[in-house]
Amino acid sequence: MLCVQVCLQYYQHEFLELACGCPAVVCCRCSPTQKAEVVRLIQRHTGKRTAAVGDGGNDVSMIQAADAGIGIAGREGHQASLAADFSIPQFSHLARLLLVHGRRSYKRSASLSQFVIHRGLIITTMQAVFSSVFYFSSVALYQGFLMVGSEHDPVTVKSKFPMEVARGKEGY
Repeated sequence: MLCVQVCLQYYQHEFLELACGCPAVVCCRCSPTQKAEVVRLIQRHTGKRTAAVGDGGNDVSMIQAADAGIGIAGREGHQASLAADFSIPQFSHLARLLLVHGRRSYKRSASLSQFVIHRGLIITTMQAVFSSVFYFSSVALYQGFLMVGSEHDPVTVKSKFPMEVARGKEGY
């Protein structure tokens, strides 16, 4: 524990250079504040997103400091899984979580952006036709609250509910 404390206090640049050169940084046998400080140091100096994986109560501060916290429910209790953004039952499910959730998140974002663009195109076209039929008067076809529609869009309503990752769906 003292070694990480010394590195974080006096050798931040060297520690950061070493940590950024590695594909992953594993902090074990450190205090919860030291784990969280390592995550914050990497976030602050690199500007990259971080993911922290923990399985016990001593990992909660690290999980909360990371951009994506992943908690493993196990022998040490459920504190980490309750504090995390994502909860998995075993460490072996981590690769599937990262790959499948990442791809599905990308597909959902692309679908949402297409929906918003097409909805805007349709509303604009309908407003243009409506205005031309009524001699280009300044009467709105839709009221302002219908134009926003953030709470009533089918995509937004669907995204309010938790998604379950099940085997065999969408070819995974």
